[in-house]
Amino acid sequence: MRFHPAPPLSRALLGLMLLAGAAQAASSHPPMQKADPAAIAAGKEAPAPQPISDEVIGQEYDAYRASVKGQKMYTVSYILLADEKAARQWIGKLKMGAPFGRTAREHSKHAPSAAHDGVLGAFATCRWSKDTIALLDSLKPGQIHGKPVKA
Repeated sequence: MRFHPAPPLSRALLGLMLLAGAAQAASSHPPMQKADPAAIAAGKEAPAPQPISDEVIGQEYDAYRASVKGQKMYTVSYILLADEKAARQWIGKLKMGAPFGRTAREHSKHAPSAAHDGVLGAFATCRWSKDTIALLDSLKPGQIHGKPVKA
């Protein structure tokens, strides 16, 4: 696990805002209808899903900003490995200068973060356990934690 200074809140929240907006829009729209095989066979298409409005996205963005106001933000990178032995070996290599991003891309079992050099994302303290917050607070920006962390 590696700690980074958090990006600006507006940039860090963009992905969360879009996800939250999609969830809000999904809950405020009528439920999806099941496909009718007979209608499909007859060439009739189901109606297109309704787009998420800018208003709904804005409401979700504002609600999220209010929920994390005043909280410390963390941007975390990590490399997910199959076992503790492999983790200890890679920690040693990283301490000797192996590039974190390349190591994450080539060896992490967590494909979404591996594709971004191990960056998991930016999160407020409300997203982490007290133990994880204590661990993150013990690290300096860019520092690699010296022991495997069990997820």
